[in-house]
Amino acid sequence: MAAEGMSPAQPLRLAASAVEIAFAGPGDPRGLAGVGIDANVVPEVGRRKRLLIADMDSTIIGVECIDELADFAGVKPQVAAITEAAMRGALDFEASLEARVALLAGLPEAVLQACYDARVRLN
Repeated sequence: MAAEGMSPAQPLRLAASAVEIAFAGPGDPRGLAGVGIDANVVPEVGRRKRLLIADMDSTIIGVECIDELADFAGVKPQVAAITEAAMRGALDFEASLEARVALLAGLPEAVLQACYDARVRLN
């Protein structure tokens, strides 16, 4: 965002699990297309907030997708063990994610859809 000329203001806590971070500057939000974030740019008129950043799993949806996919794949205990190791600091996030995703290698697309249909719900 800084490369686009935008800078964040001081975060404003809205609730226990919600923070607003305003960004301002001469930058064009369309320049964020190559940044490693999901961005939904909407007209500012009538909007209270200009930017929402949120975790998807267990925030916007009610499940941790990788755990649910691991359950469908029959490797949920192994994925849980890797997650626990990362929570203890034995693995960093990237190594943990790579190890968990590797356990899901070869999972058919139909299983992804079945998991989505059976378990994913908006909060």
